[in-house]
Amino acid sequence: LFFGYTMYTILKEFRWFIEYRHAWLRRFNQRNYSILVRNIPESLRSDKLLMEHFEMISRKDAVLEAHVCLKLPHLNSMVSRRKNCIASLEHALAELEMKNKRPKHLVIQNLNNKKKKNMVDAIDYFTEEVNQLNDDISRAINKIEARGRPRLAMTNKWIGS
Repeated sequence: LFFGYTMYTILKEFRWFIEYRHAWLRRFNQRNYSILVRNIPESLRSDKLLMEHFEMISRKDAVLEAHVCLKLPHLNSMVSRRKNCIASLEHALAELEMKNKRPKHLVIQNLNNKKKKNMVDAIDYFTEEVNQLNDDISRAINKIEARGRPRLAMTNKWIGS
């Protein structure tokens, strides 16, 4: 009797699960049609080469897109520093507007194990920092794209059926 009730309950739950699973899969959702591939060999780490490889090992029309994503801690660090500089620049501009006085910023430089402190105009300093970081970020992106043109904005590899 107990075994029969258990089997009945499992069957009921299974039908419920199948109904909702199929409803979820019928919805067009990017993750329903995406595959994440890790540990891609160096020789295939470009969008074009990865796409050709997937087309070679499956039907040609089965692959919609293939994108290589990179971990770029140095680039992420520069973007984060730029974000902080922009926030500081906006703060300095707001301070100028409120007080009608250009704010100062303390710059500490290490020269031959000696710290040199210098007060500079905050708006000029952060404007120059943001411009320099913009140039550095652009150069880093161009260098990365020249190595095989991976897409920096994408985070998924896609294979459709």
